[in-house]
Amino acid sequence: MDQSRAFSKLTRSSSRAGQEQLSKEDLKAGEVEACQTVRMAVVGGILLYLSPFAVDFAKKFL
Repeated sequence: MDQSRAFSKLTRSSSRAGQEQLSKEDLKAGEVEACQTVRMAVVGGILLYLSPFAVDFAKKFL
């Protein structure tokens, strides 16, 4: 058995050992939370990228 198969088998067996089956509502709630987190990270990145330009723009009018 090669190493990747052994690791995959070990990972699957250890991940099932301590986890319970999640309901569809829990999965959906986790998916919504993950999407919101990704959106907020993208928006935060865009705002951080644009902030120097906004500061320069504001300085021109003061």
